[in-house]
Amino acid sequence: MADEFDTTRAMREQRALLERVQTVRNLLTHDIIDYNWEKQPRSEADAERIRTDIRKWLRDAHERIDSILRDL
Repeated sequence: MADEFDTTRAMREQRALLERVQTVRNLLTHDIIDYNWEKQPRSEADAERIRTDIRKWLRDAHERIDSILRDL
């Protein structure tokens, strides 16, 4: 006889996965988009600094997504 599907375990694993994805989504929304949306660069150096900061956050989000994918 085949083992019965453990719905509770599957839901727990699904929620844990979605919580990790939600953390990345929140990072993208809050720390990148919302934080930088209204910033107005005052010079080329300022614009470059903002782009550098955005790249840093995007790399962090990329690493987090890669980690999630490796764990699947």
